[in-house]
Amino acid sequence: MYAEIIVKTNIPSIGKTYTYRIPQELAYLAIPGRQVTVSFGKRQTEGVIFAIINKKPTFKTKDIITISPSAPVLPPSSLDIAEWLSIRYSCNFYECIQALLPRNENKRESKVIPSSTVRDKPPILTPKQQQAVKTIQSKKTDMIFLLHGITGSGKTEVYLHIAANCIQEGKQVLFLVPEISLTPQLIERFSMRFGGDELAIVHSRVSNTIRAKTWKQIQEGTKSVIIGSRSAILSPFHNLGAIIIDECHEQSYKQDKNPKYNAIELAKYIARRDNLILVLGSATPLIEQYYDCLHGSISLIELPDRIKGTLPKTIVIDAKEKTDKNNYSIISKELLQQVESTLNKSEQVILYLNRRGLRSGLLCTNCGNYENCPKCNMPLTLHKKKDKFILVCHYCFFTKQIPEKCSTCGSRFLKGTGYGTQAILHETQRLFPNTNAIVMDKDTTSKKGSHEKIFKSFENKEAGILIGTQMITKGWDISNVSLTGYLLLDSDLLFPSYRTSERVYQLITQLSGRAGRGDKPGTSVIQTYNPQNPILLTALKNNYRNFYEQEVQLREKLEYPPFVNLIQVIAKDSNETKAFNSIKTLTNALVKNLTETIGNHSFSLLGPSKCFLSKVNNTYFFQSTIKIKIMTFGGDKSKHTPSRIGIENENFEKAITIINRLPRPAGVSINIDPFDLL
Repeated sequence: MYAEIIVKTNIPSIGKTYTYRIPQELAYLAIPGRQVTVSFGKRQTEGVIFAIINKKPTFKTKDIITISPSAPVLPPSSLDIAEWLSIRYSCNFYECIQALLPRNENKRESKVIPSSTVRDKPPILTPKQQQAVKTIQSKKTDMIFLLHGITGSGKTEVYLHIAANCIQEGKQVLFLVPEISLTPQLIERFSMRFGGDELAIVHSRVSNTIRAKTWKQIQEGTKSVIIGSRSAILSPFHNLGAIIIDECHEQSYKQDKNPKYNAIELAKYIARRDNLILVLGSATPLIEQYYDCLHGSISLIELPDRIKGTLPKTIVIDAKEKTDKNNYSIISKELLQQVESTLNKSEQVILYLNRRGLRSGLLCTNCGNYENCPKCNMPLTLHKKKDKFILVCHYCFFTKQIPEKCSTCGSRFLKGTGYGTQAILHETQRLFPNTNAIVMDKDTTSKKGSHEKIFKSFENKEAGILIGTQMITKGWDISNVSLTGYLLLDSDLLFPSYRTSERVYQLITQLSGRAGRGDKPGTSVIQTYNPQNPILLTALKNNYRNFYEQEVQLREKLEYPPFVNLIQVIAKDSNETKAFNSIKTLTNALVKNLTETIGNHSFSLLGPSKCFLSKVNNTYFFQSTIKIKIMTFGGDKSKHTPSRIGIENENFEKAITIINRLPRPAGVSINIDPFDLL
């Protein structure tokens, strides 16, 4: 007997296995999915059995050294996913296997989900919700749904009914969320509905010991409801009946490290493979997702009304006129009055600013230079830790004390510029000393359990003001929040990305949607230096279709998704010249092969050029981006027939095939369908 082994190796090995003989004494252990030790080259390494073959190969083979009888065994469905990930995203086969296996156990424990003895009674669904559940449950083969509902429209209750139906049929349901911060509230709702014993939680903050235990429970089918972030979709399901992906517009569903997969695309593949339900949910779907609804590959379900109350009233404040000459606060007088009025009614406030730390930079007012990170050439951010002020690089984590003088000109006239969440915290503490204010950002949620602690504190009204970055703008459903403040819209409009308009529209809509979700009317305040910004004006109309029509026309003109697929080639090296030569070599080879295969009219090239972050931790980065124009299989754009790896663009699949077989210089990585190009 022989085995095809997925071997741990540094070479790309995209979808590639290696043949080894199975010694007779190990034959009883040899099944696909088992972990092995083999000799590869001059060293021993790990591997996983992909397939058993009886026919003797025509070439000389080595023997498998050991087969682990106790290590977790990947089921056939997981091996299939590993192969799909490797080919679809042009990455090392064994890296995909590692992503599917539970991590090594450790001694850290994780909080056990309480098994609630109290069950909440499902509320009576609105006619729109009832129709949504009926449509999803009566799905046809290969049907994927987009539940497009405004904030507060009751999407979660639809999800709960889909989950209940799956459990009644003896099947599992997977519920994906984009942020760990959203899991505490969902755990509470699902536990109240189904009981904590039915729930499995999968995300990066769960200890390895608990995660390994959960992995086995999911595989054995003893957990019916799996809630988690992106990686939960890699679990070894026993009998999966439905996948529900909330806030499906979020970037975090695309992994930025190998394997660079998109959980939504993987969910589509699994749904088609296993003929199960897939529901995507959002108030602000991606342009590509809505485009697919209008062109037949996704079924659209609308929830246009709030269950309780109405959408919040929106107030736009012109930041140019927001304060008198003696007030330099980022919080305008109008917003301060709104906060004060809200707190006086014992209601709560959410303030959003997409910048953590105290100040965004330290400026020399003499020469105009910022204190930069010596390893990244990016401005250092001013932070306050306990009673000390320090400068921190948010990219390589370099830190240093505040200098007494400018490192460029020697001047002592140094000044903090911009605002971060710490600055807003200090400001609110100064202005509202009798109100507790808390912060939720990457700094305050670095410890295990911190997301849940902050959420519970705010839900229990222990704090009147919540300040945070993007993680507070989505998913939260707290009925006592009646005011949200978007402190500086303009800072989010500065990103040099084709997705900037879309992202800002989403932030405006999602943030305002946190207010007025109960019986109390809500207000959303937006501060900006450009109140006539077209994105803002469109968002104020609460008409997603209007925004979509404007944005999709621009995407078509500029050749961005959904009208093209993107392939991003990135080269990195400590030597800038070597990095550029590497990107140039692979880019030239790729362009040559694409021209010969699909013709130069079917694609376009951006680059090679420096990345937006061109130097991080003394490493230089260059990129090229290939835009592959859409050509559906058979040339009929009305038909969406995905290929074996779930691709509808014939030219794109050919491009992936080319890039998978091209030699790849050291330090070069491939990102298939990157979410962004920054």
